[in-house]
Amino acid sequence: MTVWNFGTGFNNADGIAVGSRALVRDCLSLANGESGISGGDAVQVQACGAFLNGFTEGDDTAGIRVGDRCLLTQNDASFNAGTGIIAGAHCTVTQNFATDSASGISVRGPNGLVSQNVATDNLDEGIAVLCRATVTNNTATGNSDDYALSGTGCFDKGNH
Repeated sequence: MTVWNFGTGFNNADGIAVGSRALVRDCLSLANGESGISGGDAVQVQACGAFLNGFTEGDDTAGIRVGDRCLLTQNDASFNAGTGIIAGAHCTVTQNFATDSASGISVRGPNGLVSQNVATDNLDEGIAVLCRATVTNNTATGNSDDYALSGTGCFDKGNH
């Protein structure tokens, strides 16, 4: 499935919901009750905006929320009630913005690559990663806890 150049807003549930092995590109999801963009495993979300989502206060609401083996690149997931970006194991999370939310970026499974992201001014963690993972060249400032690397075996270099 491919969702390309699509906008959605003001839904009670997720704004854009896809299953596994989907591509969501150049989309905008605004002010949805649950997550802005939600997907299963092996989902790619590229160059999307997800703002002001998650106000139903359910568990795991996010601007962008996907499963394992994902690719999240060049997205802006800011001003969300929950987490800006939630990803699973074996995910590549690069060049994203996640600001002014409850938490910035949360990679909840091991073996991820988290690089060149910006996570600023979030209430809790800026970037939270389950190790073993590679966490390089990110900027996390003004968060309650800028970096929360859980477990052992994270390669952590060049983060600000």
